[in-house]
Amino acid sequence: MSDIKDEVQAGLDSMRLHIDELRVKAKLLKLELRDKQGDVVEDIEKAYGVAKEKLSAFGDATEETADSAAASLKGAWETLKQKIHEATASDD
Repeated sequence: MSDIKDEVQAGLDSMRLHIDELRVKAKLLKLELRDKQGDVVEDIEKAYGVAKEKLSAFGDATEETADSAAASLKGAWETLKQKIHEATASDD
């Protein structure tokens, strides 16, 4: 009986180490994901700010600069949409 108890106890002790290692790895992955998401959100915020600036510039454009301002606004809008799409697309 004592042999079985000792064997199971040794197995449990070994598994505890593995479980603790998995817990540490999970925490590190959470931190990595949080950092990555933070970078993604910051990137989207920047693209949003650029699009907002381009919209303002388009509103202030003269007849001579309207085409250039429109192209710039369209580019900024497409960039923002792409960044949001990339951030929300599944990894499948």
